[in-house]
Amino acid sequence: MIFKLIIQGRISILPSKLKISKVIGIIILTALCLSCSTTRWHSRIYEPSQYKEIDTAAPFLKCHTKTGEVYVLSDWEIQEEQKLISGQGSFYDVNRNLVKQDTFTIFLDSLALLETNQPEKVMHSQIGVMTVLTAASLALTIYCITNPKACFGSCPTFYAKDDTGGWALQAEGFSSSIAKILEEIDLDPLFTAHPKSKHFELQMRNEALETHAVNSVRLYAVPKSRPATRVFKNNSGNFYPITTTVSPNYSSSTDPAFLSNIQCYDGKEYFSPAGDKNLAEKEVIELEFPVLAGHTGLAIRARNSLLSTYLFYQGLAYMGKAAGEYMAGLEAGEETLRKKAGGIGQVLGGIEILVRKTKGNWQKIGTFKYTGPIAHEVLIFPLPLELQNDSLKVRLRLTKGHWRIDWVALAQLESPVKPLILEPQKVFKDSLEDHQALISILDTTSYLFTYPGDIYSLVFELPSAPESYELFLESSGYYYEWMRKEWLEEENPQMVMLLFGKPEKALKKLAPEYKKVESQLEEIFWQSRISR
Repeated sequence: MIFKLIIQGRISILPSKLKISKVIGIIILTALCLSCSTTRWHSRIYEPSQYKEIDTAAPFLKCHTKTGEVYVLSDWEIQEEQKLISGQGSFYDVNRNLVKQDTFTIFLDSLALLETNQPEKVMHSQIGVMTVLTAASLALTIYCITNPKACFGSCPTFYAKDDTGGWALQAEGFSSSIAKILEEIDLDPLFTAHPKSKHFELQMRNEALETHAVNSVRLYAVPKSRPATRVFKNNSGNFYPITTTVSPNYSSSTDPAFLSNIQCYDGKEYFSPAGDKNLAEKEVIELEFPVLAGHTGLAIRARNSLLSTYLFYQGLAYMGKAAGEYMAGLEAGEETLRKKAGGIGQVLGGIEILVRKTKGNWQKIGTFKYTGPIAHEVLIFPLPLELQNDSLKVRLRLTKGHWRIDWVALAQLESPVKPLILEPQKVFKDSLEDHQALISILDTTSYLFTYPGDIYSLVFELPSAPESYELFLESSGYYYEWMRKEWLEEENPQMVMLLFGKPEKALKKLAPEYKKVESQLEEIFWQSRISR
């Protein structure tokens, strides 16, 4: 959920002309969540190829062109044979200036995205044509209203049954893909999923005020050398069977519970509060490990705290009604702007890992990088050969308050192994088999769109002796975060420029306000999940 807008600092002013296909989905990002007494979702998103599925009873249709303009039609029809849309309404240019009001004929192949919506009211300002006015029930957003900067979210969440037989959270997919142009492939461990039969079911849920566009979901079944062996991946996507692990026997942390919290992967996490005067304040923790023979690596299991989630939401609040324009600048920015150094995420950083060499100097062997406050990532960092068969001293350098560390261990590594890649065989929604959803997931040229409260069950067939495989989830797609009406009161263009132009200064300025709510964020976040 911390999203590449924050991670890479890609914000620029609105350009005079948007490049083709760069504005797909910008509108949804700024969807307003308006509290009301109904739980009906009033917006739907369609790609042009889905024109036969469009709700023709919807009173309004927005047609987003590939070149960035938008038609807002109040009286319209689809002519399927000619593959065009005709109707009356307004036409806006890329800067959302009204060009004219007229009767229009629009060919589907000129469009990038279509929206239908049934709002409480129609807004005729610029924000009115930049947003989908979406009605959400008070019951679904009560915790978000308590603290809108702690709302649950971060794209699709995936669940599988664990050893207790209950549905356990396993992964969050493509967490940093906040727009179609930022679509990525994500690979996550299904760490507590231990299949005992060839029939394996995975639940994909939309538990947030977001629109998800799922391109593909696949399983990686990685063979173990023995049933009790675990398999971890490194930053390069190589899979290492793990035989033996040992915990550190010394820590320099001033937290007396540090060593006990990171002894095993049990959900007991080490977390240090953020700096009082600077949210980018760093801490360094030294660890010592006993001798472990053979080829070894450092294993870490961790997730993000809600610091960067808060900063992302705060950034959207500062953008306010202009969020769409800022996102248009992001999507259509020049390459030099995209490569611009800095950004909130670069300042916050990952968990840097350094090891002490025999001559006493410290060598950096990697950085634990991950985006997401919901599920844990597990990574292995193979050690240099000269550090094998000796006691090990490690330094972890990280931003205070930015990470929740569940487990750190020294592990014996076997040679890397290759995974089997499996596609889903069936997809169910509401206990009914959904053939179209399966087609959408298998066809990499199409997307399965999901909305708050949706749950899909994906069924896979594993190889024989399924207990002999470690499972990983590959997911790809993108999603759109919805604006909350409570954020609009904080619109502040000067703070937008500070947050994304001078992040180091912004993180100092925002520290006092963040510290007021830091202790509440985790509880509110988990309480605000959307379920049916």
